[in-house]
Amino acid sequence: MNINTPSPLRQRKTKERQSKKQLIFFLLLSLFCGGLFLLNRLGTFKPRTAPVRDILLHIEGFSPHDLGLALTAALQSFGDETQRPTGLSGASLAVQQLLLAIEARANANAVQCISDPSLPQIPEGKRFFIASNLHNNEKLLPHFTLQLLSLLQQLPKGSTYVSIYESGSTDRTGEWLELLQSLLLLLEVPSSIVTGGLMRAVGEDRIEFLAKVRNLALEPLWREAGGNGSAAAVTGEGFRADRIIFINDVFFCTRDVVRLLQQQEADLVCGMDFHVDVREGWDRHWRNIPAAEILPYGPHGPQLGYKHRRHDHLIFYDSWVSRDLSGIPFSNSRPFVLHQYSLARLQNGLPFPVSCCWNGLAVMSGAPFQQGYQFRTHREGECEASEGSLMCEDFLRSGFQRFIVDPGVRQAYFPETAWKLYTDKVSFIPLTSWDEVAAAPAPDFSFGPKRFHMTCCSKQAGGDIVHWQQCRPGDIFTRSLGCDDQD
Repeated sequence: MNINTPSPLRQRKTKERQSKKQLIFFLLLSLFCGGLFLLNRLGTFKPRTAPVRDILLHIEGFSPHDLGLALTAALQSFGDETQRPTGLSGASLAVQQLLLAIEARANANAVQCISDPSLPQIPEGKRFFIASNLHNNEKLLPHFTLQLLSLLQQLPKGSTYVSIYESGSTDRTGEWLELLQSLLLLLEVPSSIVTGGLMRAVGEDRIEFLAKVRNLALEPLWREAGGNGSAAAVTGEGFRADRIIFINDVFFCTRDVVRLLQQQEADLVCGMDFHVDVREGWDRHWRNIPAAEILPYGPHGPQLGYKHRRHDHLIFYDSWVSRDLSGIPFSNSRPFVLHQYSLARLQNGLPFPVSCCWNGLAVMSGAPFQQGYQFRTHREGECEASEGSLMCEDFLRSGFQRFIVDPGVRQAYFPETAWKLYTDKVSFIPLTSWDEVAAAPAPDFSFGPKRFHMTCCSKQAGGDIVHWQQCRPGDIFTRSLGCDDQD
């Protein structure tokens, strides 16, 4: 017998001690993890910052008239830190403190807007309707608020109506919109801001819901405006707008909208929206896919073999809606469009004609909406496209056919993307000043087809997935539905 071999009893006791140690270890680990989870959960119920409404404490005790004058004056120079006045007192100091409090929460270090001194002022005589749909946009709204207030100072006084429809937010979006409405009242800007609106029902088609809430944002166009306490509110008639400015939940700059408004003859003009694709292996994925599988419909344009190369993950977002003059979808990566004339202008940073766009920020003619046009979902026999795509097709059939994308206007949905947009180039697109655009030839629409064909990329019936590999061309005039043919 080997005297070094432990007895069965000793082996059993050793195993029991080891099991107890393991049990104690896992119990302690569970308690530690549970404590961290509890602390984290308790922390979520404590506001990380002071309530949004506390920002208004800066202007308590001053008359609305004095605050309105001070706010108007402050917004003229607030965008440029070097031009901000010093030695302020009274209402002027209070307003500056309020704006600084908003700026402190506005991701100011991540989103740097630029100015363009060559942009002409917006002339008197036109009326503008700014519309937006928002949902859980607490992180966006400080920046959104400052840029919207700045934009209102660039538009002629009394020319603009603001309509925002919010639905289903579980963060502080509603609080920020209450703050915004208070400031719009001080500026005497007529507005309709709805919070706690419709939510998408279980099983409800996504596009049907989006069309519905977009129409709710536009509702003041078709009803009597006013009733919101603003001294400048339109009363007794609907607000008849020459231009509709639809702003998605994007990081935008005042300059962006002013630049789009320069295209006064366009029926629809958009910027370009970008986002960062962070999916693992994304670069390798594109390298392994042949070009023909990405853009299989391109009869125009140069060879596109370079388009899959690395581009810092900044890719074009709204390819489901955007179509070049041939009706072909934009690609997510360079060169973005296949139409040869449009591609040449894009590579020079110049506005180019398209057959559809939205891209997070769209300025459109008010005429179709004055005729009663409303956003809609697809009808039987139509492509299951987005409400923006269907709007383009309806406009084209009704004779509104001058659509433009300006690559000098760029939007993003997250601050970590937005800071990249106004470097010299984004994905090899030059950033042009308005002087450069004005000196170049205007977009030539004669390059477009005589009869519009729009590539259909339907989404899955009852779902939100787009069948990209089943896209097909289609003649939009095979269904004669225009602005006057709405149900």
